[in-house]
This record gives sequence, structure tokens and C-alpha cells, in this order.
Amino acid sequence: MHHLPLDENKLKTLVKQCKHFNIFPMFLPRYFGAEQHPITDLLTELAEECVQYLLVMTEQEIDSLLDSLPVGARMFIDRDPTSGQSTSDAAPRTPITTTTATSTCWSST
Repeated sequence: MHHLPLDENKLKTLVKQCKHFNIFPMFLPRYFGAEQHPITDLLTELAEECVQYLLVMTEQEIDSLLDSLPVGARMFIDRDPTSGQSTSDAAPRTPITTTTATSTCWSST
């Protein structure tokens, strides 16, 4: 399975509304629940539908779905492919920022 069988009309409506309000995909999490916005209800409805599909999928189907996503989208998914666990359950990671990298470079000279 390489896609979830979501209602295409709802998806097209959401895309149209997002374009109208200049909302890029990376900002969609801001519109869940707390803030009332014209896209909130439709976004929440589609997200709940996605969750229902994911709950009935096997691990192999989920892996296939994740593998079919573009790399740019996969980087936002918090899943460890070797153990099937969320990486938040694994050892904590320290994000590397420009400031950290710059500080490290300057302190090593």
C-alpha cells in the first residue's frame, strides 16, 4: 500500500483552502485543535481518518507507506525503521544548530 484511501474531494478542498490562506504543509500542525481557523475542522477530520487507517494497517503496510514518501516528507516522521519504535522512545538526541557547530569549530582551534 503506497497511499491511504482518503476522500480526494476533502483533500482537494484542504489544498485549495491552504493555498488561499497561504498555509504551507510544514505549518499545518499549528491548526490542530487550539486555534479556530477555516481549515481546522477539515484538517482534523482528515487527520482522524488517517489515524483510523493507520491503526488497522500491519507493520509491513506502514513500512511500505513510509518508504513511498518523498525524502523531504519522511524527515518529519519520528519512527525508527530498525525497531519499529518512535525515536522519542530511544536515547535522546541533541540537535545540531548553526550556533553549536560554530562554537565547536571555534573552540577546537
